[in-house]
Amino acid sequence: MDADLAAAPWLHASGLNVLLFDWRGHGRSEGQIVTLGLNERYDLLAAVALAKSKGAQRIGVLGFSMGGTVALTTAAACPDIDAVAVDSAFVHTTSAIAGAMQERHVPERAAYLLARLFLLTASLRFGFNLFAVEPLKAIERIAPRPVLMMYGERDLCVPASEVRLLYQRAREPRQLWQVPEAAHRNLQLYRAEEYRQKIVEFFEQNLRLDRKA
Repeated sequence: MDADLAAAPWLHASGLNVLLFDWRGHGRSEGQIVTLGLNERYDLLAAVALAKSKGAQRIGVLGFSMGGTVALTTAAACPDIDAVAVDSAFVHTTSAIAGAMQERHVPERAAYLLARLFLLTASLRFGFNLFAVEPLKAIERIAPRPVLMMYGERDLCVPASEVRLLYQRAREPRQLWQVPEAAHRNLQLYRAEEYRQKIVEFFEQNLRLDRKA
């Protein structure tokens, strides 16, 4: 089971309401084109609006990989999001694609060259600037709302240097949790109990109605 689906039962068991949805071009959602976080932000904004229409008074977002990137960039512009937790959110689209290629044993230099070529070709073909997905430019605008960043130190899609830069750009309150033995999106396989505890405590502490903004 994917990490995002696996999280739903224990988040709900902790007393949190949970809303799951498919990104455009995923699952049962319409669309054929994935824009790596560029237009997916509108999907998250629609989900936030839906949650508010159902009576949600405080909203936290938990995003994985591209979903984490969308969470960071969207929260920067959406004050209705009160807390953001991300698991393996990529920092640069080029690194994310190159890392995925390296996981399939493509040499690093060739992987980065092919990743840049793919992004350029896709941007020209579909009229999207896929290089414009930049959480580094957005994350500092999330404060004073809290951010929890979680990464595996063996993540090829998000190199350690990019994780450090993202954390440095973030403003307080911020948390960074890194798992030495984990790679991309598999932190829960190595530290399952700690993983659940960190996420649940983060949302419980920051989504309480008696917490001052």
